[in-house]
Amino acid sequence: MHRPITTLLAIMTCALFFPAQQTSGHFVTGLQPGLSASGYITVPHNARLTGNPNLIGTMPVTGVTVEAWIRYTEITPNFAALYPTIARAGETNWSWFLRVNAAANGARILQWNVSNQTPTGGGGVHPLTYAFGPGELACWTHVAGTWDNVTGESKLYVNGVLAGSRIAPGPLRDAGSTFLIGNGRFSQSAEIWNGDIDQVRVYSTVLDEATIRGVMFLPLFGFPGLEAEWLLDGNALNNTGNTVYDGTEVNTVTYTAAAAPQFLEYQTNGQGATLRFDGQSASGECDNVLTMAFGQTAVLALSSDVPAGFPFQIVVTLGEALVPLSGAGIATANGQILNVNLASPGLTPIFAGTGALWPGGQFMAPVTALPVPAIAGIQFVIIDPSHADGFSLSAGVTVIVQ
Repeated sequence: MHRPITTLLAIMTCALFFPAQQTSGHFVTGLQPGLSASGYITVPHNARLTGNPNLIGTMPVTGVTVEAWIRYTEITPNFAALYPTIARAGETNWSWFLRVNAAANGARILQWNVSNQTPTGGGGVHPLTYAFGPGELACWTHVAGTWDNVTGESKLYVNGVLAGSRIAPGPLRDAGSTFLIGNGRFSQSAEIWNGDIDQVRVYSTVLDEATIRGVMFLPLFGFPGLEAEWLLDGNALNNTGNTVYDGTEVNTVTYTAAAAPQFLEYQTNGQGATLRFDGQSASGECDNVLTMAFGQTAVLALSSDVPAGFPFQIVVTLGEALVPLSGAGIATANGQILNVNLASPGLTPIFAGTGALWPGGQFMAPVTALPVPAIAGIQFVIIDPSHADGFSLSAGVTVIVQ
């Protein structure tokens, strides 16, 4: 016997909380040099950006955290290895870098790499990687790398979720070299970023996973350990008030007004619940907005890796688009996002049942033509005992009929 819509929504509501006020208005421009240009930003060397703790007479450096919002335009290699770089501490003998390793074959590998110096004088490089899918980083994506001077642990985060960790003991190398944004080497166009970069931050402390998720949306000033922040809103200036971190544009840097990064607006909530609407997957597109012609019919296809037999339903807000997280979306304690408005008078369940066909199968549901004009937000939820929330949410789709 499946649970009715009211029971499922009650379960969801009890497990959800409203996040702190989010601000994304400063995500309005980005750095877009592209491989056809040579523009990037340099910042004079400062040891506090390297993560190296061997500083005398200053506030202690307990490690380093680097975070940025990015959009990446995938590259077709032309017989050359490409390493589009977001930020790098040290043009030569670097301390750390955050980049995509496209190599010579168009590989999709996000890389956080630290270069350490052991107490005996040796050292090495210690990369962490995240393999991303086609088009995955074409959407605004938050990336962060950390290194802890006490534990020697290095970590890579994607959209506030730990993607990998390893031990890299010993202080990080500091050769007194220039800090770069949007390029890895002065002389190598192969390392210029291809896409957008926004809101680059460097801390002289180690932020944990919960803190990264807590600050990634927020404007910060006077935050403990925040050394420098480049908003890239029309200039390369540091936003923390310390002019020693002001950047200098090299060649042509183009600042382009763009929509604010909308992290997890219509995100993949995992394979526990995947929704496809008329062939469009709600699992990775930047905005998941589907425009249909008047009179056009469509098909909803649900899939899940949750064992068969658990209740599910498709929830629709008629007359309303999905609610973005930056507005009034609701986040669970475990990172899922509910984008349908539970208070909407147009909230309607259109299907409910049990997952008899999954894992491995699909539940297909026809959708009749909608009147003009029409707009609706659609999201799929399934009871999932294996998930910490007790349920799994799909990404959502906003459907516009015109």
